[in-house]
Amino acid sequence: MKKYLAISLLALAFIGCNNEETNSESPSDNQVKNKEIVLLTVDQLLDQKDKLVNQEVILKGTVDHVCKHSGKRAFVFGSTEDLRIKIEAGGEIRGFDADLIGSDIEVRGILIEQRIDEAYINQMEDSMKENHDGEGDGEGHDEEENKKQEDQIKKLREEIASTEKGYKSIYHVDGISFTKFD
Repeated sequence: MKKYLAISLLALAFIGCNNEETNSESPSDNQVKNKEIVLLTVDQLLDQKDKLVNQEVILKGTVDHVCKHSGKRAFVFGSTEDLRIKIEAGGEIRGFDADLIGSDIEVRGILIEQRIDEAYINQMEDSMKENHDGEGDGEGHDEEENKKQEDQIKKLREEIASTEKGYKSIYHVDGISFTKFD
């Protein structure tokens, strides 16, 4: 009986020690596991974007553009119009009305990073060539468009070449829902 009691006490002590180890997580580990979604300004979101990729975010900003053709995209800016991010309609958001321009909105969504690298640019270039080969209206409009796209590709290549990462990140929010504030 003494052996059984001794083994039981040892087992309890061992279990107790193991529980202490698993419960002694650092506060940052607890914050990651119990991550609370905090309202961010556009400025704060852009400052923390690398840490928030593929996570649900809530941001507040002012709408400065809504896609005229589909209404599926809007741009929201923060303290200045240079600090802006694209919001893609999704979830409960069926589209954005043009009357939102100038309004403050709060958007809930997932922050997405798109990486533009040399392979992506090559695909863009190939697609551009396929779409414009042999086309033209005789008035030089396609030549102007081709020139704009070539300039854009050249600029992207220069930007990528100037980074150590070997790619350029473009961020947007896949919207889930939004609220307009008057």
